[in-house]
Amino acid sequence: MTPRERFCAALSHEEPDRVPLDLGGINTTLMVGTYERLKGFLGMHELPTRLLSKTWQIVGPDERILERLSIDTRYIFPKLQYPPEPSDKQTPSRTHQGAVEDQFVDEWGITRRFVMHYYEIAEHPLREAGSLEEIESYPWPNPEEYLVVEGLRDRARHLRENTDYALVGYIPGSLFEQAWYLRGYAELLMDFLLNKDFAHALLARILEVRKQNAEIFLREVGEYLDVIQLGDDIATQNGPAASPALYREMVKPYQAELFGLVKGRTPARLYYHKQAFTTSSQTSLQRTSLPCMRRGRVMEGGEIRYFNRRRSKDLLVRIPPGIRDGQRIRLRGMGAGAEGEAEAGDLYLKVRVRRSLFQKIRNFLEYGGISAK
Repeated sequence: MTPRERFCAALSHEEPDRVPLDLGGINTTLMVGTYERLKGFLGMHELPTRLLSKTWQIVGPDERILERLSIDTRYIFPKLQYPPEPSDKQTPSRTHQGAVEDQFVDEWGITRRFVMHYYEIAEHPLREAGSLEEIESYPWPNPEEYLVVEGLRDRARHLRENTDYALVGYIPGSLFEQAWYLRGYAELLMDFLLNKDFAHALLARILEVRKQNAEIFLREVGEYLDVIQLGDDIATQNGPAASPALYREMVKPYQAELFGLVKGRTPARLYYHKQAFTTSSQTSLQRTSLPCMRRGRVMEGGEIRYFNRRRSKDLLVRIPPGIRDGQRIRLRGMGAGAEGEAEAGDLYLKVRVRRSLFQKIRNFLEYGGISAK
């Protein structure tokens, strides 16, 4: 199979000749530091490091690395052109290796400050806003000014006509997430309950910008894509950010309008990133993870203590010898019951085996028959 055939077969729930490999997307790439270590591990120190996102400090892997790792996908990204900072807000740049600015203002007017590995939000510009007039008067970004698509059509056409890779496009598409970036997380959730008109007006205005993003990008490359990616972190690692009912009332209508526009502009399948954990009140199953275990402990089997938050007590879980990373263990009757059900469901525990970054890379290379040197 070619990479594109393999990728599309998997999306169609058909068995490919091997698992498709993806690297280089907004949610499937590496941060700068990790990428530098990977280049060193592969003996490719000389390769340039190209940022995909200044905010998140993630990279677009070099074509030579994608070929080395037998990656089946190639990504098409628009570039973001940030507005110049007012002179009274400019701060000196850092001087250490891989220097970055201490802070910058993004296209939405949000001040971001460099913390540890990427740029965290330093100021929510609409935190103190209280009226619909303040939303209307806010200096909303114009995608025609900051979304750079020059050359994307030629690149997408070349990849489609001269290579066998699956093409994945990405456009900025968050609605809920962008709303709290502007408003503040707690403030937005309170608006969902106490100030719904304000929340609806905010999301509607963000939607207009996101629709413009989609129109501009897909006008250039929509016909060439196999998949288009959008994302919105509507969940946390422990559960949904809001109840399913509140999500359906406050967020879903805006997502539906955006997704409808996207599907009308490209034959590509829609890939939606939603963060770590979502659930439905209709399910009686609860999924979670065991504490990460050492490889030797897994091979030997035995018992491990797991704290069940829902029941506020420790469970002693028996691990069968030789269990593999990603496998699940079912505990009957220890999960959550669906609404209106008295009987509890089953609790599914996912096994995770602790491995270092370089163990993961080495295993991947060996599995794919690729030499690390």
